[in-house]
Amino acid sequence: MIKIPNIVNKVAVHLNKFNFDTVIVGGYIRDQLLGFDSKDIDIEVYNVSSFNELKKSLSIFGDINEVGKKFGVLKLKIGELDLDFSLPRTERKVGLTHSEFEVTTHTKITFKEASKRRDFTINSMGYNIITKEFLDPFNGNADLQSKSLKYVNENTFKEDPLRILRAMQFCARFDFVCDSKLMDTCKTMVEDGELKHISKERIFLEFEKLFLKASKPSIGIEILRDMNGFDHFSELKTLSKSELNRSLKTLDELCSYKSDDKLFLMFTMLSYELKNIQLINSFLNHFVDGKKLYKKVSKNITFYKELNSLELLVNRPKPFIQGRDLIAVGMKPSEEFAVFLDKLYIKQLKGEFNTKEEAIKYLSSLQLSN
Repeated sequence: MIKIPNIVNKVAVHLNKFNFDTVIVGGYIRDQLLGFDSKDIDIEVYNVSSFNELKKSLSIFGDINEVGKKFGVLKLKIGELDLDFSLPRTERKVGLTHSEFEVTTHTKITFKEASKRRDFTINSMGYNIITKEFLDPFNGNADLQSKSLKYVNENTFKEDPLRILRAMQFCARFDFVCDSKLMDTCKTMVEDGELKHISKERIFLEFEKLFLKASKPSIGIEILRDMNGFDHFSELKTLSKSELNRSLKTLDELCSYKSDDKLFLMFTMLSYELKNIQLINSFLNHFVDGKKLYKKVSKNITFYKELNSLELLVNRPKPFIQGRDLIAVGMKPSEEFAVFLDKLYIKQLKGEFNTKEEAIKYLSSLQLSN
């Protein structure tokens, strides 16, 4: 049921010689059950007496990165795989922000007890590599099959405000329904002002996952609204229902784009309908590197407002140039095709050519110059 890379099996067999028990946890198990492959694998190692003992045992497989030592985590890169090895732990909130936790690692603790710190039931599953036992103490697989996002434990969930935004992007990425109890808890956290304790960098990262990994980012924004999250991102509350719907529809349309600027286009479309520069600037200041982001988004907004309609993206005209046209002028198929076609399409929207004949002529001139 769970595919384990050969090298991970080898590592587990090696650690088992020291009576260490290896359990793959979290997102890798979730993604496997959803039919997705992942290069990131988190492994909890049980029956280890110390962090240094684990490090010593793993050292034969390569250089160990101790960047996660504070949380009892060792990182090991083998080929394309990024492996995180950790001791089972419990966490206790000691401050206001999403990163202020007191972490306690344990040599003797059950998988169920260690999993109580997880955010959602779909992330609380595990797989014992040696015994091949599937571990599911909080019925995460059932929730995965019913597409229901639920918390593992309300009290531990409320300790981390970042989980509000994780719930937003998880529902959108996997097309899940937010459980009513989870929704109520998130609403309470928002009302208590918990979102203000999340750093701009982490807010940006959660929106980045929403925009780049979800097939319909609008689902996440609508869930954020239902959680009363617009009370924090208050600029979005100034949008009428029709204005918000237009922005969200265009946001979803952009998911098919393969442009390097896709992320910034997403931010552009979400803030497009805001009434003035001050509101746009205020909204973007919720995210990391506000000035840089604002400058790039502002440039995009100016371009689309000059076009005077979001309809060009919602009801997009058919591109003049397609893959077969590139091949016809002598270009060889490659991974760059999609990006190049997007660039040509943007030029078409800007009016740099108005017919297919003009577009072909432009394309031919590029080939001659090369």
